[in-house]
Amino acid sequence: MQLRNPTLAQQTTISEMRGREIRFTASHFVLFPIELGCVIVAKLLVLRRLHHFTLSSSAHQRAWLLAGRVFLAAVIAACVVGFFANVASAVYFAEASDFADLAANAWASNNTAAAADFMQAVNARASTAIRVSSVQRFCEVTVLLLTILAFLIVGIQSHLIFESALRTLFTAQKRLEMTACADQSSALISQASSQGRQLQRKILTTFLLVFSTVLVRSVFTIMYGVALALQDYANSCSPNPCNECKNVYSHILFWILFTPEFQQISTIIASPLAQLVALWGMSGARVLEQMPLQRLHLDAARSKAATTRKEKRVVAENSSSNSSANSGSSV
Repeated sequence: MQLRNPTLAQQTTISEMRGREIRFTASHFVLFPIELGCVIVAKLLVLRRLHHFTLSSSAHQRAWLLAGRVFLAAVIAACVVGFFANVASAVYFAEASDFADLAANAWASNNTAAAADFMQAVNARASTAIRVSSVQRFCEVTVLLLTILAFLIVGIQSHLIFESALRTLFTAQKRLEMTACADQSSALISQASSQGRQLQRKILTTFLLVFSTVLVRSVFTIMYGVALALQDYANSCSPNPCNECKNVYSHILFWILFTPEFQQISTIIASPLAQLVALWGMSGARVLEQMPLQRLHLDAARSKAATTRKEKRVVAENSSSNSSANSGSSV
């Protein structure tokens, strides 16, 4: 709410409160990338498990490993650039808060002309700080889009590997049903198939939920970043940020700031919910790590079955040869 014809005392109070607000804003922009880093780490832990699984089952392990390193380097670089951009933004906010203190002193001294100039400097510095902070938002968008792309690639590859493995297990179970070690092999294959189907459903659910939370945050961050970059808060047409003389991006920016529930809902979806889903998805990671060992057991069982069949065939051939030799001797 904009006061009409405020007194000098009210102007002094407004300037002091404006200085405190800007200082808290500077602290927020410095600490905000840390929250983003924690969320990204939670998502990357899930992605790492999927990547490790696809890496162990792929014929192009070198390419997958190189792609993973490039992706991690890009994410780290974007997060570092975003953090230092917000540090630079905080410096401009600190300068704006100093001008707000000067304006408060000028209002208290009845120096209205100097106070108005200082308040315009506050808006100019704050506008520059906001524009600089948009760099971090675009870096955040880059990280989120890279994460979405990585989840799509690794998720699809993992799904194909699971489908292929389950089909192989089904075929192997049918082939081993008539062998001497059918009971042991069938039990092993049945257990592996059950774990594989359960883990496949869990991975699919985790993938869809994490993907959705990243998508929600990406949409909000793109809108916020564009508003930060293109606002004209320093426009001296009116001290009211909601005045019609400000451009549409300023109205979007201050609507976001003055409607905190919009940002908080997207943050709740993208942060705590994503971390809970990631924690739930990570609980099945040990099964992924044990799958290569189960594959070795299955290969050993299949090798044993093949050896048994070969031995039976040799025994049958020897028996047939002995029978033919005995028949010849009798004649």
